[in-house]
Amino acid sequence: GVLRTRGFRTLFDKKPATAAGFFRKALDLGPADPKLKIALVEALMRAGNDVEAEKAARESIQQDKTNGPIYDLLYRLYLKQHRAGDAEAIVKLKCKNNPGNMNYLIELAAHYHRVNKPAARDEALQRLTSNPGKYPNAALPVGEFLVRTGDYDRAIRLFQQGAKANPANREDYQLRTVQALVAAGRMQPALRLTEKILQKDPGNNQAKVLRGALRLQGGDPQAAKKAIPGFEALVAQMPENPVLRYNFGRAYLAIGDADKALVQFQEAANRRSDYIAPRLALARIYLSRRQPAMAAKLATEILTINPSSLQGRLARASAAIAMKEFHQARATIESLLRDNPRQPDARFLMASLNVAEQKYGDAEKMLRQLYKDTPQDPRGIRGLV
Repeated sequence: GVLRTRGFRTLFDKKPATAAGFFRKALDLGPADPKLKIALVEALMRAGNDVEAEKAARESIQQDKTNGPIYDLLYRLYLKQHRAGDAEAIVKLKCKNNPGNMNYLIELAAHYHRVNKPAARDEALQRLTSNPGKYPNAALPVGEFLVRTGDYDRAIRLFQQGAKANPANREDYQLRTVQALVAAGRMQPALRLTEKILQKDPGNNQAKVLRGALRLQGGDPQAAKKAIPGFEALVAQMPENPVLRYNFGRAYLAIGDADKALVQFQEAANRRSDYIAPRLALARIYLSRRQPAMAAKLATEILTINPSSLQGRLARASAAIAMKEFHQARATIESLLRDNPRQPDARFLMASLNVAEQKYGDAEKMLRQLYKDTPQDPRGIRGLV
């Protein structure tokens, strides 16, 4: 309808208060629309009208307890306002009102992990894994959560148990085990398990992608060259797979073909808007080609996806130095060093910035300290020489 269209258009034009008015009128005139309610709350929050946003969200939950994004907006609002108790309560209410939804219990566990309540986190996960009748194959999302939070050994055990308990889904659990092993840096066991999967199921494309990616881990150009025909065949079968495209790009990069790598990284980024890895790879290529504006654009995309991304912040600082935007570069690097004063990449970038600004004494001091702390890192001594 006209009101809906005008609302989304004005929201896009960064006029959230006006957009909220259109959304309210549309909701008053027509039947309850969950998407419009979400848009109304979002517009009110963007306009800074937190009181009305909270009221509208609460009313929406009373009318429709299954509208998940409304709970998420309230959670975001409470975190912004440092209302930790209310943030926890809204996630618990979301679980209570939608008792069969596994993902919501995972979100509750994620909240407890975020606020450092490990016992409560584990209790939420236990509710899933201890009730296979209600939550079949819960070990899959729980294990994935454990991988994301760095609890690799526990995730691997859970996947292995799931494979034994669910023979019909054994390959799914084995593939998740491979991914957990990779995340833990255990490449050889991951490759052996991948080969085992392919012995039983030679046509398993996901296992083929993982095997190709694992063969690239050593950085051996010959291994990468051998992997390329396999990637070409898989891309022909699964052209929309962003992870496959990214690893195909890695193979080209390993043999020194940055042009073809760039194409595949761009294809991967185009196919998934929240995929950081190909954007980071593209940023590095553009930095190496002295195209810092392109690298800065990609760094912004990365930081939109994950504002705390270390590599995204480093890429943004590197691009800023190359574009002589020294004030922005210094602000970014200082922020990184506040988070971790010994972060070697940030320290080296600070030295590079000092050189660019002709602050040679400060640069020398930073490089000497970097060499002293990490003598195995050649950048310190190279920078001094």
